[in-house]
Amino acid sequence: MAEIDVDNFRKWLSKKYESKDTVQYRINNCKRVAEYEGSLETHFQTEEGKGLMKRLTASIHDTTHHHKVPIKGDHRNGTATLKSAVKLYFEFLRSTKKK
Repeated sequence: MAEIDVDNFRKWLSKKYESKDTVQYRINNCKRVAEYEGSLETHFQTEEGKGLMKRLTASIHDTTHHHKVPIKGDHRNGTATLKSAVKLYFEFLRSTKKK
């Protein structure tokens, strides 16, 4: 299973969100995407994650999966949730890259 930098991501997210549950949900979403799509760091390094973000974009008319992550329930909403979490992870990587 591909990993993410959980400890540092948690610290970074905790500055954005007061709710520990929200922080944990975002981490879990990123871990799930990494499990099926591969290392988020690799996606970020090769193309700043643009390909993955495109696959995690579902329009109202999409009926097919463009990503490998299984979704139970509403595909569009589930995909949007995953995309939102990955977007945060990429923001985290950008912020740590500048240091």
